[in-house]
Amino acid sequence: MYVDGRKQPNLTLTSDFDWFYGVYPFTNNPADLHGHHMYDDVRTLFGRTLPAGTQVRFEIANPSIPVTINVADFQEVAPPAPQPRGSVSVLSYGADPTGQTDSTTAIQNAIDAGSAEGKAVYIPPGNYTVTAHLIVNNVTLTGAGEWYSVLGGNGVGVFGNMPPNPSTNVHLSNFAIYGQVQARVDSDDFMGIGGALQDSTIRNVWIQHVQAGIWMTRPSSNLKISNVRIQDTGLLELDAPVQQRRPPSSRGPSLAPGALRRASEPVTQEGWSRHILADPDGNEFCVRQPPAAYWQR
Repeated sequence: MYVDGRKQPNLTLTSDFDWFYGVYPFTNNPADLHGHHMYDDVRTLFGRTLPAGTQVRFEIANPSIPVTINVADFQEVAPPAPQPRGSVSVLSYGADPTGQTDSTTAIQNAIDAGSAEGKAVYIPPGNYTVTAHLIVNNVTLTGAGEWYSVLGGNGVGVFGNMPPNPSTNVHLSNFAIYGQVQARVDSDDFMGIGGALQDSTIRNVWIQHVQAGIWMTRPSSNLKISNVRIQDTGLLELDAPVQQRRPPSSRGPSLAPGALRRASEPVTQEGWSRHILADPDGNEFCVRQPPAAYWQR
């Protein structure tokens, strides 16, 4: 990559997380044919704001390897957010920001301590190897920003408790989750964020290379999700059972406030239906709508 003719650090491209082959469950093996799911994303920081008119050029390091660049997006990135006053740092519990050692246990210990002491838990800038679900309940987990604090690894995920006892008062923000999902296998529980979260928030989180970005189970009432980026998933971006309310005079289900129905299709299991929605900014996501009897269980 060149900026106004000056060589920049290389962008490492890979097909590990795209190009699914064969029939379900799909693989990452070209010998299985029927290639699809072809594009992946890579990101980098320039370290400064590029002025208008700057020329950015991409050059293939090895011309013998076919590469197709579909789009290049640019955005302004804020400086890293400092550690909140009174919070605990995952570094204090032995987390490794270089990613050389597994930080799963260290970060989980920090989360448990923050929950017990009523303190926020801070993830400083770094790339932390996480190889299992981090379980959160009654805690704030926040980082320096989506571009700076990265939880990554095979099996990484941030999960609330499973039904019937959901996690509550959970607030997730300002970090990224990078999985290593290379094939779509729906039985694999490789979700970025999952479990059940009530009276909670998810904001400013970047999720990539997982089976599904956010897969919530009931009960997850009063869960607010904002400014979340989900891309390059094996299955879908967002899946959650949504209880819809409608005025007594209306017919048929109403969709989430501010959302527009784009498409819907029946799902035969228990009378569920699936809706593709779009918010006012044009972001699309999927929700599952259960039958009325579901909420009477």
